[in-house]
Amino acid sequence: MTSYITIYTPDGDDRKDYPVTRDSEISCALMGDTFIKVVFNHPDIIDFKAGSFISHNQRKWSLLKNYKPEGLASVDGYKYELKFYAEQHQLQRCSLF
Repeated sequence: MTSYITIYTPDGDDRKDYPVTRDSEISCALMGDTFIKVVFNHPDIIDFKAGSFISHNQRKWSLLKNYKPEGLASVDGYKYELKFYAEQHQLQRCSLF
């Protein structure tokens, strides 16, 4: 059975449900990155903007930068490897002096 995840735009609009494949993962490293990597193939180019997010276990996970897919040579379509970071990583987007 294939499970799906909903990816929202930065404005909170529902974009679409995308499949969660075996290559997808959750990483919670002590003193490291905490992210959910969603991997899937899609026939069209989809621009995911920084601030796009998913909801998992009542937490918001966001893209920190704009994402463009890589083209697949063997198949028509594009491969997406989106990394959604936990809320504590939002400070990476700020410049501190």
